[in-house]
Amino acid sequence: MERIDLPEGWEWRELERVAPIDLDTVKPQNNPDELFNYIALENLESETGRLLSFKQTPGRLIKSNKFKFDNRHVLLGKLRPYLIKVFIPEFEGICSTDILPLLPVPNALLREYLGYYLRSENFKSYSTLLMEGTKMPRLRTGDIEAFTIPVPPLVEQRRIVVRIEELVKKVEEAKKLLHEAQEEITIFIPALLSKAFRGEL
Repeated sequence: MERIDLPEGWEWRELERVAPIDLDTVKPQNNPDELFNYIALENLESETGRLLSFKQTPGRLIKSNKFKFDNRHVLLGKLRPYLIKVFIPEFEGICSTDILPLLPVPNALLREYLGYYLRSENFKSYSTLLMEGTKMPRLRTGDIEAFTIPVPPLVEQRRIVVRIEELVKKVEEAKKLLHEAQEEITIFIPALLSKAFRGEL
């Protein structure tokens, strides 16, 4: 990815320097009756940062080792990276090893800022270019670690996050209004046509 000139006080940083991958693992089957907050790749919605259908799962039903995460991490799907599956958890749990828990360095990088940047076209283009495999394309761990992001001062990171959240909220409100309008049109048009063909317009 071509680096652009950054504003004063910003700097380009490799991801492994500001949000290393946390490879702390657990084997759930060692605790067969314990309920785990288990997140698989299919539980992450593409591009939105949302968690889809999700429920606690007993350890006996979870095969192989899984990564641990908590409310310090950002979760990034490395399988089919062009789908942009990113999630910022507010709870402790475990995840598939096709999901990497990134651990932002305190006082250097905000989780929210990182989460939004990983959902940007910059990361999508980078991951699409470097992914390997045909049937199950994935991004190599080393390429994720080498990805560079523009890191502004924390105050600016917070301002950017707040501004993005304001704009996202407006988009969601607009989508809701559009959906409501479409529902009204679905009801209104047939009634209008009925009147028209009865000569009541």
